This record gives sequence, structure tokens and C-alpha cells, in this order.
Amino acid sequence: MVVLDTFGGSQTTTAPYAFSAGAGITVKLEYNRTPGGQGITLQWSLIGESEDEGIASAVATAIDADAAVVVVGEDDNTVGEVRCRQQQRSPRSLPLSLCTSLPLRPSLSASPSQWHDMNHLNLTGRQQELVLAVAATGVPTIVVLLHGRSLSIPVVAANVPAIISAWFPGQAGGQAIADVIVGNYNPAGRLPMTFPNDVGQLPCFYNFVPSARRGYVTESSAPTWPFGHGLSYSQFNYTNLDVNPPAVPTTGLINITFTVTNVSPVDGEEVMQLYVNDNVASVTTPVIQLRGACPRSLSWSACTAAPLAALRRPPSQTLTASSSRRARRRAAPSP
Repeated sequence: MVVLDTFGGSQTTTAPYAFSAGAGITVKLEYNRTPGGQGITLQWSLIGESEDEGIASAVATAIDADAAVVVVGEDDNTVGEVRCRQQQRSPRSLPLSLCTSLPLRPSLSASPSQWHDMNHLNLTGRQQELVLAVAATGVPTIVVLLHGRSLSIPVVAANVPAIISAWFPGQAGGQAIADVIVGNYNPAGRLPMTFPNDVGQLPCFYNFVPSARRGYVTESSAPTWPFGHGLSYSQFNYTNLDVNPPAVPTTGLINITFTVTNVSPVDGEEVMQLYVNDNVASVTTPVIQLRGACPRSLSWSACTAAPLAALRRPPSQTLTASSSRRARRRAAPSP
């Protein structure tokens, strides 16, 4: 039975097919490769013909569940910086499921004028609507974010209690994500980039100089999550900060130590981060700068006291060192 017939064409075509639970399917692909670097993908969707029906089905399923896991994000068809304009659908019209009706990879023979970038960092299509509809049921909702860049999702962040940034995982990604959700693994990752509230905040990075950041009339200039942000099932307490010596001559060294204690009943790994800012300087310096990071695994009630960094005073500056740790909160119940 021929399900799809696009032999000799290059457009994306879909067709309905009834899947039976537990029944295997034999698929045969006949592919005519023409000059230009075309490709072929086999994709499917489980939401049916109507996205409204898909959202309603997700809501009905969530109502009867103890918790809901909603997977959203993007793939290489939307995150890539070069896509063919003739074959790329409008990002705002992409369906709920990222694995349905996505275009084939663009032809390498396309003219330079056909390549383009993305003009926003939002979730494409109606993915945000799906998340909000499931969260509105009152069922504890976890969002799994598949992405290859920072995204602008302040509305999602404000309406769900837990978000797992999974990036683009490998073939074992599903098991790894499940281990985090059920508590078999205590996450300790930290963001390597800032997540802005809106694309208008770009460029958005943590170590900006004071003159490079302006506020907005109606919105805060703070990002959704800063560089270095990350949560876990454990809670850690920082005490006994020691900066020695408190004042140093030119080319001198500052030794910084403090104590970190796991005050939760869950063993975990903490990524200790040391940030420095200059109260007085003869040149313009960043408002904050990462100068040291060190992960340490700590069991319940265990503590560690070790020097995190030895800083050398930059020439031609009057440096006052201080430690700053990102505020953390728990994102999900203890396993």
C-alpha cells in the first residue's frame, strides 16, 4: 500500500495512518536522489488532524493523572541559523508536535537570498497554549524543554513549578529525563547562557558593563534565568566566607574560602560559583564576573571548607573582592 507518493517532488506531504498498539509496521522507502543535496525524513504525529483536539486530549489525560509531563521546544528545523525560505514554514504556524509536518532539509543549491534566521525566541506554534492548558488543570506539571539555544518562555516559567532543560539529548535522553523526574538522579547542571524574557533584551549576558544596560519603560530588564542558574533536589547553606587579605597591593593575591553544607535529606552535588565585582576601578569593568567554579558532591549534613579561588588583583585597579551566589529554590518535590 502506497501511503505517501512524492516521487520526483520536494514538498512535505502528510497522510493519515491508523497505528495498532503492539503491532509492528514494515516501512519501505523508495528515494530518488537528485542533484542539490536533498534529504528525506519519516515523521509522525499522535495528535490527529486538529490541534484543538490534541490540546483537549492532553488536558483530559492530565486531569486523571497524578502529574503531567509536557515536552516542548524545537529541533534542528527551527533552531538552525540557515534555512531555505521556500521550504521553511512560518515558525508561528508549526504544529504542536515538533515531529509532524516539518519541512525537509533545504536544498544546498538555494540562492543566498533564500537563507534566513529566526526573528524570535518564543516556543513555535501553539506549544505555550498547550502548556498553559495542562497547567490550568491544577495537576502538578513538569515541562521538559528540548532546545539548542536560550529561549524566551517567561509565561511558561511563571505558570509551571518545574522545568527541565534537556537541550538536545542523545538516544538515551528519554531514560535520563525520566530518572530526573522520578528522583533516581539529582540534577546539578547550570545554565551556560542567559535566558532572556524577550528577544528585545538581546544581547543578553550576565557580565555586562554598567553603561551597556538600559531599562525598559514597562518591563524589567532582568532575564528569566541568568547565566549559572540551576536547581536540584538538595539545599545548600553557605557560611564562613573569608577573604584574605581584605586589601592587597598591586599584583597581590586574594585567597577566598567558605563553608558549604548540605542542609537537606537528599544527597546532591553543588556547583560553587564565585563572582567578583569592583567597587572602585580606574577602568570600566563588568558589574559582576565569574572568577571560579567548583562542583562538590555532598551527602546529607555533610560540609566542605576548601579554597575556591586565588584571585590576582588586575593592574591599574582598586579591587574589592566579594562572593556572590545565585539564589536557588527547589523546583520539584523530593524523590
